[in-house]
Amino acid sequence: MKAHYGFTPHWIGEIIRYKNFCESVESVWNEVYPERLSEIYDEIDETVIPLDKAWKNDCARWNDDPKQTANLRALRIKNALRRNIEWFNTHLPK
Repeated sequence: MKAHYGFTPHWIGEIIRYKNFCESVESVWNEVYPERLSEIYDEIDETVIPLDKAWKNDCARWNDDPKQTANLRALRIKNALRRNIEWFNTHLPK
């Protein structure tokens, strides 16, 4: 199956053609999705949000956009993860 990642071609479109890969992903997928997603999202918040002050200092030091807060960065990570999950739900062979 030739698959693309949606907005950009991605390596996953090639590796998903292999039965062993799909079976391995499926075994982990069934352990994690959807029951443990909230744990994963909580872990992202617990890891990223405490870095807010450091990122503010980094923005000041490197003249970056100060609107790039830790909350925004955590949200971007979770949104990317959600897009990946949606892709797998659509493309992972049964």
